[in-house]
Amino acid sequence: MGDDFKHVTPNKEYIISDTELSEIKTVIKGTNYQEDFIKLNEELKSYQCLLPNAIKHSMSFCEQDGTRVLAIGFDPDFGSMDIFSFVEVSKIKPLKLNKYSKLINAN
Repeated sequence: MGDDFKHVTPNKEYIISDTELSEIKTVIKGTNYQEDFIKLNEELKSYQCLLPNAIKHSMSFCEQDGTRVLAIGFDPDFGSMDIFSFVEVSKIKPLKLNKYSKLINAN
């Protein structure tokens, strides 16, 4: 979580333990976005889980380093995780920017 966004705090924050972080770092190296994305999906499938579409879309929306997860929360009412992410507009992929700017301008 970035220091610039300390004010972003979920009601029921999910804090990744040092053990979990260590396990994550064995799978996701942080050097190649595409490889990490594939490995993440493979790892989730081994637990019979899928990466939610909203997260897949936000991760594929920008060039590398254009999206950051700022906070992770647990929503007990839905039994799911909530992820608050930041999208850097200047790093939105041109095709995505073109697609969504047309939708905005049409309305």
